[in-house]
Amino acid sequence: MSAAPHDDVRMRGFHARVTLAEARDRIVDAVAPLGASEEVEVREAGGRLLAADAVAPRPLPAFDRAAMDGYAVRADRTFAATAYDPVVLEVA
Repeated sequence: MSAAPHDDVRMRGFHARVTLAEARDRIVDAVAPLGASEEVEVREAGGRLLAADAVAPRPLPAFDRAAMDGYAVRADRTFAATAYDPVVLEVA
């Protein structure tokens, strides 16, 4: 005996569907700006949101520095690579 579609736990909460535009409108209607901002010490700032962008007065660090050396590649260009048949990638 199979369960009725409405008894399927995977579908709980999905009985009534709405369009993407209606979902967006519902979200916009349900949220509001937090209001006035306040200044707190850095050690008290955990879990809070910035009221404005944080801008460094000068580059930090003051020289080019990578956190680690390496390369980024597009995964789809490496799918056919094996130890016996490597894929040659161009450094851009």
